Parts: sequence; C-alpha cells; structure tokens
Amino acid sequence: MLTNVIQWEVASMADEKSGLAVNKFGERYGLTARETELFRALVLFGLRNEEIGAMFHIAPKTVKNHMTCMMGKTRTHSSRELQALFLRFVLNQQATN
Repeated sequence: MLTNVIQWEVASMADEKSGLAVNKFGERYGLTARETELFRALVLFGLRNEEIGAMFHIAPKTVKNHMTCMMGKTRTHSSRELQALFLRFVLNQQATN
C-alpha cells in the first residue's frame, strides 16, 4: 500500500523522459490531462486504483471511472492491456526515430 505520497509525487515528476512518452501516448489516444496524470502513475509505478486515488486525493471510484474512459479510448479491456499498448507505442516510437 502507498505509505509516502510525497515521495511518489516527486518521483513521478522527476522522470521527464518517461513523462514525455506518457504525454505523447495521451495525445495519440485523446486522453484528458487528468487521465494522462493517472495513466502515468499506473505505468511508472503499477499502482492500484486505491493507491492512485491516495496519490491524487480522489476516490478510488473516480480513478476507476477515469480508467474505464481510458480503456474505452484505447479499446483495451484491462489495465494490463493498457500498459501493453503503451509499451508497444514506446517501442514503435523508438523504432521510427
């Protein structure tokens, strides 16, 4: 369980390279700014809805709603599929550069 919210927030903001990849992914699939923030926590740390909710001071149900919207936009059915899609996206980006 997430015990030190400040440490996680700082760590997520410090990683500019992965943050850029998450932002590009968000733009590609039409994610809102808030969805992109939550997706970043999911991808970088593999946090559960309760932990993401604690990190962003929102209810786990709200996180679940955001995740459902993200999965709809990306046509995925689980957070694992969403993470796999992101990995394929990043690998594609590296191959084209």
